[in-house]
Amino acid sequence: MELRNAMNELLPFLSASTRPDLRAVAVETLLGLTTTTDGQALIKTRDDVIKKLVHLCSDSEPIILKGVVRSIINLSADNEETVSKLVSVDDGSLLSILVHLIEGRGGAKDETPELASMALANVTRLLECCQIIYNKIKSGSFNLESLVTCSCRDFGSFDYLGMVLCNLSQLDEIRRELMNKDTKLIKKLLPLVTYKKSEIRRRGIVGTLRNCCFDAEFHGWLLSDDVDVLTALVYPLAGPEEFDEDEMQKLPLELQYLDDDKEREPDPQIRKLLIEAVNLLCARKHGRQLIRQKNVYYIYRELHKWEPVNDVRVACENLVDILIGDEPDPEYENLDEIEVPTDLQQKFQKMDADLLNNE
Repeated sequence: MELRNAMNELLPFLSASTRPDLRAVAVETLLGLTTTTDGQALIKTRDDVIKKLVHLCSDSEPIILKGVVRSIINLSADNEETVSKLVSVDDGSLLSILVHLIEGRGGAKDETPELASMALANVTRLLECCQIIYNKIKSGSFNLESLVTCSCRDFGSFDYLGMVLCNLSQLDEIRRELMNKDTKLIKKLLPLVTYKKSEIRRRGIVGTLRNCCFDAEFHGWLLSDDVDVLTALVYPLAGPEEFDEDEMQKLPLELQYLDDDKEREPDPQIRKLLIEAVNLLCARKHGRQLIRQKNVYYIYRELHKWEPVNDVRVACENLVDILIGDEPDPEYENLDEIEVPTDLQQKFQKMDADLLNNE
């Protein structure tokens, strides 16, 4: 009851018409409540508070604005019901506001874009939010290219945009935008696969590329010299090993004669995503042929020898099996269309689990 009464007293001050100093205190108090279980539970039931919070995302006072966005980050961290309420205010205005905060600000010392990116990464985990954003892109409220461009900027404010793009690429429509053969937005993302300054950004970008690899109709283009996604996906997994001259000459130029201090991607989750992306590119015969012609198997062979994490090593083995194995019969050559019976799925999963447990 005390908390509810305190919220009622706080509500009138969560308004743009309130004096900035009083508004700042109210937002700071609300931010504190979003860090507690009881506070979050109460706010979730208060549509009036949620509406006030969304409206304050347009506040002109930087301190107030940051407190509001931090509150949204806390509220959206792990509560789909609250996220749905946040994005239902004024037809999803929160999403537009967050995007514009990301696009319109962004000096190297300004943390507002980073906070807005974190909030957007949280809310876009919900598929309905991704659909709202796509609808706004389609209507011209903002464009995907701007988000991609921001994600390529070389300072920390935009690290979480990689996760935003990864979430958005759950949608077929967004993947098609990224793989538009005229704009080639996906090519802008490839250098970020090795962006050393941020593991968060790399993980988001690699996740985005992996999602794009689900669409078999684009595999030929992705593997062509026009994009060359394969080199971008394989390079982070290459180490300093020396190959004999015959093997070295068969590799793509970008993978030959790497420096003695070349390091592999240090994050096992990202390594697994990189392997899974290439595995997806093997779904059709044409893709498998193109990948085999590049002889990147040599890189995966050395990776398998080195890989210390069991589930990543299993993923590597699964890919190697495809690359060095015989081609299936013609009726089974589209691997993504094969329906595996449930009992066999369970058997294969058990085999993987046993392999993990025994190593």
